[in-house]
Amino acid sequence: LPGLTVGQHFWRVRAFQGDNSLTTAAPTAFSAVRSFIVSAAAPKISTVTFTRPSAFSGEFLLGELQLTGPAPAGGAVVTLTSTSPTATPLQAVTLPAGTSFAQFQLTTGQVATSTAATVTASYGGASASTVLTVDPTSLKSIGPSPNTITGGAPGGATIALNGSAGPNGAVISLSSSSPLAVVPASVTAPAGSFFQPFTIQTSQVAVTTPVTITATWNGISVTNVLTLLPAVPPSDWTIDVTQTTGSQGALARVAIAAVQPTDTTFTLTSSNPAVAFMSPTALISAGAIAAGVLVFTNPPSVSTPVTLTVSGGGISKSVTLTVNPFATPPPPPPPPPGPLAAPALLSPAASARFAPNASVAFDWGDVTGAATYTFQVSSSSAFTTTLVNSTATASALSTSFPATGDRFWRVRANKADGTAGTWSAARAFRIK
Repeated sequence: LPGLTVGQHFWRVRAFQGDNSLTTAAPTAFSAVRSFIVSAAAPKISTVTFTRPSAFSGEFLLGELQLTGPAPAGGAVVTLTSTSPTATPLQAVTLPAGTSFAQFQLTTGQVATSTAATVTASYGGASASTVLTVDPTSLKSIGPSPNTITGGAPGGATIALNGSAGPNGAVISLSSSSPLAVVPASVTAPAGSFFQPFTIQTSQVAVTTPVTITATWNGISVTNVLTLLPAVPPSDWTIDVTQTTGSQGALARVAIAAVQPTDTTFTLTSSNPAVAFMSPTALISAGAIAAGVLVFTNPPSVSTPVTLTVSGGGISKSVTLTVNPFATPPPPPPPPPGPLAAPALLSPAASARFAPNASVAFDWGDVTGAATYTFQVSSSSAFTTTLVNSTATASALSTSFPATGDRFWRVRANKADGTAGTWSAARAFRIK
């Protein structure tokens, strides 16, 4: 708590558990009261602790620093050291001004035997230490537990480690108490991992059969009991569509004749998994009569029928799903026609000179698609005002100008619907 004044303070806490009413919380009684003192002296390190006294190799844990008083302006830089490289925290932790508590992170290293490390925090001319024990990684468990599956369907389990696998990984031996549940001889947990899943291949059973799966590593063994259940045949196997397109997929449904007290597992197969595929198993939960199965599809080059099969209890049922390629998209529409091109000015030449009232012949090139032409003459190259603004059907016309001065002319073509084209460049001439 930043900003506490110097002297003795008291603290207590209570919890809120639900509500007494829609608008009133339900608090517990307050805890017993404790006291603490904020010293007027310059702060020093008081304690360094960890959230637990020991950790396995490769685990993450939090450390906590406590000063005797609030950090001064500019903060307090607490240095950290360790007697062992297997428990090396950050070299320093900075507490902001006004605070007296901070947390820091530590990830333990790999050890072959239990190793005690003394971690020391120093600040304000004082030091505080704590001992952290780092234990070697070991087997923790095989899960899930309980683990129940219908005989004949593939099952799965996951090995959990206390700590993480070392730099060379962890090669874990596996065994089964029955040939009805076959496991790999070993699995390897990669370096840095805390878990390693594996698959169990099972056989059909006539009665409920427990099988013990054992994992062994570094002289330690853990077990898990896998219960194989007699297979229940599927009573119905349907699919919501008989044809689908591209990657749209489909939804299948498997059902049983009667509700079972335990989960029922079926094996799923596809005649062409590159085009249509499902999960390898489908599970109907205890107390349920059916389950949905997602069918995923990839777009083939031609329409492809795929047989999807569910199996259990010596019975198989199949449906056929035809997967069609994506339809060829229609060609894009042609781009809208643009404006008519600007006419090319032919005569008079640029800067030509004419006498007042003399007939001046203007000529320009024909524009394909033009129905008429707009002809303009102005005393300004910007054509802010016009002296002549005429419409011609031919690409030429003549006119005269009584007043002297510089003149500019330009032309544009127009479509039959009146849509104007692009203006030509302006060309100058002079009446003198």
